[in-house]
Amino acid sequence: MKIDKNIELHGNYLRLTFMYKKVKCNECLYLENDKKGIKRAKEIRDDVLSDIRRGTFKYEAYFPNSNKVKVFDAKSKSYLLMHLLLEQKEKVLNNNNFAVSTKKDYVRFIDNLLIPTFGKYEVTNFNKKLLISWVEHSNLTAKAIRTAITPLRNTLIDASHDGIIDVNPFEQIDMRRLLSTKRKETSYKIKPFNEDEKNRILESASGEFKNLIKFGFYSGLRTGEMLALKWENVDLQNKKIHVKHTMQDGNLQSTKTKESTRTIYLLEKALESLEEQKKYITDDGFVFHNPNTGKYWPKTDAVRKQWISLLKSTDIEYRNFYQTRHTFASMLITNNENIHKIAKYLGHKDTTMVTKIYGKYIEEGESHGFNPNY
Repeated sequence: MKIDKNIELHGNYLRLTFMYKKVKCNECLYLENDKKGIKRAKEIRDDVLSDIRRGTFKYEAYFPNSNKVKVFDAKSKSYLLMHLLLEQKEKVLNNNNFAVSTKKDYVRFIDNLLIPTFGKYEVTNFNKKLLISWVEHSNLTAKAIRTAITPLRNTLIDASHDGIIDVNPFEQIDMRRLLSTKRKETSYKIKPFNEDEKNRILESASGEFKNLIKFGFYSGLRTGEMLALKWENVDLQNKKIHVKHTMQDGNLQSTKTKESTRTIYLLEKALESLEEQKKYITDDGFVFHNPNTGKYWPKTDAVRKQWISLLKSTDIEYRNFYQTRHTFASMLITNNENIHKIAKYLGHKDTTMVTKIYGKYIEEGESHGFNPNY
C-alpha cells in the first residue's frame, strides 16, 4: 500500500522504493506505519534521492544488510579503462551479429587510438572534462571522431549498467554541439575523370582489368561491390545486376547499408564490359578476376597497385580507384539525370548524400564536358 512518494507499506513495516543505476530497489526501513515512522521514512527518502542525484549515494551506508550491496559494490574496485576496453573488444569479436568490417574497425580504434589515449585512466576518474579536451585538440574530422569513440561510449555504457561508475560522461556532453566545432571535411577530394582521361585510361588498359575499370566508370558501384559481383547476380538479357554483397578481406559481406542492396539497370558501356568479361568466366562464379593471379580479387589493395601503375603509364594525375564511382555520378548529374535515380544507382537512402557530395556538379549542369551519350 502506497503511503507517500517512494514510500509504501510492506507487511508490518514501511519500505522505500527508488531507482538506482536503472535498477528498481525496494528496501525495508523497519519503521512502523505511524506518524513518527512516516516522518522518519520521508527524511531517509529525501536523503537517498538527494545523494543519488548528486552522485554521492553509497548503498552500504544506508542499507548495510541489503543484498543489493553486492550488486552495487563494484564501484569500490579499481578498473583501468584499458581493461574495460579490452573486454569490449572481446565482446564485439565474439558477437556474430557484427560484420567483419565493423569488427575490424572496432579493434583498430580500440588498439590504436582509445587504449593509447585513455587506457591509463581509472574508469572512476574518467570524466567529461578529459573527453571534451581530447575532442577539442584532436586533428580528426567530426565524422572520424564520432566513429572512433563509439567503442568508448559502449564501454562506459556497460560500466554504468554494471555499477562500476555512477555517471557516464557521455550523458553529460552535448556531443552534437561539441563536434560542430570540428572540421567537416577530410583532405580527400572528389575529382572525377573527364572524358579525355577516361578514354586514355581505357585505351591503355587491357583484358580483365580494362573490363573492371570500364564497368566502374559506367556502373557507379563501390569497389568492394564490383569485386564481390557474381555471375548469378548478373542478368544480361534484361540489362541489370543485383548488388547483394561487398568484398572485405577476402570474405563476401552484406552490403554497406540496407539501401546498398539494390537492383540497377546497366548503361550500355557497363553492359559492354560484362559481355567482354564473359570470355574470362571461371568456376568460382565471380565476374572479375585479378589478371596476375587468375583468381578473384580478395582486397581492394591489389586493385590499387595495378591502378597506380596504369595511371603512371598514361601520365594522368593520380586519383584512387574509387573515383570511378565519382566519375559515374558526376557524369549523370551533369547530364541532368533525375537525382533520385542517381541516389538509387549509388545505393544511397535518399538524395541527401548525392547533393552533399556532388553539389558542385549539380550547379555546373552540362558545362563539365561529359559525353551526353555516355
